[in-house]
Order: sequence, then structure tokens, then C-alpha cells
Amino acid sequence: MNDLPYLQSERHFRRYETFLWHIVNEWPRMVDFQPTPPIASVETLASRIRICIRALRANIQSNEAQWKTAIPAAKFLQICDEIVVSVTAKPGYVVCGPYDAVRRRTPLGVRVPENDNELSHPVNADPDLCQIIPKVHLENPSNELIHAVIILHHHKLLTEPSVIISHGNVEEMCKPYDVACEKENETTFTIL
Repeated sequence: MNDLPYLQSERHFRRYETFLWHIVNEWPRMVDFQPTPPIASVETLASRIRICIRALRANIQSNEAQWKTAIPAAKFLQICDEIVVSVTAKPGYVVCGPYDAVRRRTPLGVRVPENDNELSHPVNADPDLCQIIPKVHLENPSNELIHAVIILHHHKLLTEPSVIISHGNVEEMCKPYDVACEKENETTFTIL
């Protein structure tokens, strides 16, 4: 029996497989997707694409039966840690592609570093091995701490979902950054 959570299951992967196929086959060019029903928002689509990237990588690297897919596994494994999924690069769209290209297109009002002495690319390591900080779960944190967690996700230094319980407007705080924020209830938010 498959004991994977639904969002990491093959059934869920199939709903978003076409998006991943386009990302991999167009690489290194950027691709953009506009959400269409039943997907209501760019944040939801971006979150699901990120989850499916992690699910496919885990499936390809597992010793169990692998899913049959038209996505070239070798190329996908080469680029999966370099794929940036952005909701801010083009309003109303989810933009996917290499870090440098997407960041230069993203209007954050911050200069994009151009040399190797500054952080100009994501951490390209297995997320299961590279996140030194345990999963973040904060209850009623200060706005500064929420902002710090958002920035760490924006720069892919936190790779696991972070849960924040706050009466503040966490969704609004996430908007200028390349992160997905899912509101689970009035006070609970998950940042991806």
C-alpha cells in the first residue's frame, strides 16, 4: 500500500505532470503558466509545481516502482535543484526557469548579484540533506521573525514547509517574495 501523503502521490503528480514536462523540455528557457480552473491562484499553482518537483525527484531516486512519465529522468535530475518557481516575475503567472533568469525578471527592487562573490544562485543540494535548521513551526512570532523565515524560503535556504501561527497578515508579508503562502485557517499559514 502506498503511504505517501496525497500531495506527493502519483495521482496528484499526474494533475501537474504537463507543467513539469514543459519546464524540463524548455530548459534553460523560462516558461510561464497562467492558472485556469480548477486552479484558482498563482500561489496554489506554484505550490503544487514545487511539491510535484520534490515528489518526482523522490520517486526517481527511490528503490520502489517508478512512475511512468514522458519527462526525461536524467535531464530532470540534473536540473531539478535549479528550477525556480516564481509568482512575482510576471503578475498573474507562475514563471519557472533557471535562478538567474527568473531573478532578473523579478521586480523586487533589489539588485541581482552579478558575480560569484555574492549569492546569485540557489543552494544546489539535496533538500533532505541541506536543511540544517529543523522544520520551522512558530507560534505568535514577531513580524521580524516571520520576515526572516520568508526571506530564508525566498533564497531556498529553508526547503521544508514552515508553519506559522499568527494573527498578523502573513500572506501580505509574503507577496513581495518568491514564496508560496497557504492559509490553512484564520491564524495558521504554511510557507513553501
